Amino acid sequence: SAILGHCFSPFLGGKGGRGVAPALGALAVTAWPGMIVLLGSLVLGKLVRETGLGGFFGEVALAPVLAVTNSACANR
Repeated sequence: SAILGHCFSPFLGGKGGRGVAPALGALAVTAWPGMIVLLGSLVLGKLVRETGLGGFFGEVALAPVLAVTNSACANR
């Protein structure tokens, strides 16, 4: 709900940001490997001056990374 509230704020008429900052906060608490992937993609996006593209690729890479790290943790 925090990410949706950031993207579609009722205080801004349904407009808002990309939701990357609240996603980083949620991942910091629940799945730190995903936070590292998303943060790394944002840093790369900042270096090439395309933060939106960096955030997009980070979100795309997030699912496979979390699938691999969660299955590795479950086998312990």
